[in-house]
Formats: sequence, C-alpha cells, structure tokens
Amino acid sequence: MECRVGSVLDLPFAAATFDGVWCANVAQYLTEAEFTRAMGELCRVTKPGGLVAVKEFDATLLQMLPLDPAIFARLAAARRAKAAATGLLGAWCGPLLGPFFRRAGLTDLVRKGWLIERWAPPPRPTRQFVAMGLRFQAGLAAAHDVSPADRKALQAAAADPDRLLDDPDFCLREAFVVTRGRVPA
Repeated sequence: MECRVGSVLDLPFAAATFDGVWCANVAQYLTEAEFTRAMGELCRVTKPGGLVAVKEFDATLLQMLPLDPAIFARLAAARRAKAAATGLLGAWCGPLLGPFFRRAGLTDLVRKGWLIERWAPPPRPTRQFVAMGLRFQAGLAAAHDVSPADRKALQAAAADPDRLLDDPDFCLREAFVVTRGRVPA
C-alpha cells in the first residue's frame, strides 16, 4: 500500500488511474471555484465509466437534544450569512452538490442522505466526540451573529458536556449526503 499527500485541487495521480474516487468532508471548506477545480481533478484521475463520490455534512439538520433544536439551525443560518462573504460552500453544502457534478460532465447522478442518531446513554467515544463538538459549536457561536441566549446555551453545554450527555433524553442528530456520478465512457 502506498500513501501520498496532496491537494484535492491538484491531485498527485496520473489521469484515469482509479476505477472510483471518494472525497469526504472537504467541499465545505472550499469556495465554489475551488470545488469546481476539485471536481475536475476527481474526474481527471477516474477512469472512463468510473465513479466519483463525495460525502458532505448538512449542518442545517444538526441537533443535540435536550438543547433547543433551533439553536443549531439559527447558528447554521448565521454561518451561512457570514460564509456568503467568503464564498465557502460551508457545512450545509451536502444537498447542494448536484450542479457541480453535472457541470463536471458526470452522468447517472445518485444522491442519498443519512440521518445519524446517537441516543442516550452515549458510549465513551460519542461522549468525547460530543464534548469536542460542543466546544467547536460554542466557538462558532462566539464568532457569529447569534442571540446572547443561544451563545450562552452553547457555552454552558460546552463548559459542562456531561450535563447534556447524562440526560436520559440525550440525542445527537446529524445528517450526511453522498452524491455519486459516473465519468462518461
């Protein structure tokens, strides 16, 4: 097995190297122009008839119960407003990638979404993941235009994640979308 490090904007592989390529959780950090370029690279390294698949997050569906489910929706809206100025696709881009696939010339597009739920009682790895995620979300809230009440709720949850995680009604809900297309033969 060989491992290579490179940029999705300039993949270190020859044209038509792979039967299929997989890219996960990258598009959200790219601008439209960068993702268009990345799609070109993914297509370039895929053999004719091969598959290109991209998995992305959909932050518009994020919830951590028993926190008010609307907190994350409002934070996502604030993040979208701020991201519009930078041009980043953002953590809500999962359902929005179809046009990029069509513009790249891919055919036979298939999109599938998954709602992942982690209910109480969460195992240790989930607890660690949620604690880290709450710190991240609280940091995002501090940097975006959200209400003081939402900011305070996220800061409190981040400061004491066990209070949320030990609640018998705890549930982490997150959504992902995989978009897949075929390189024309």
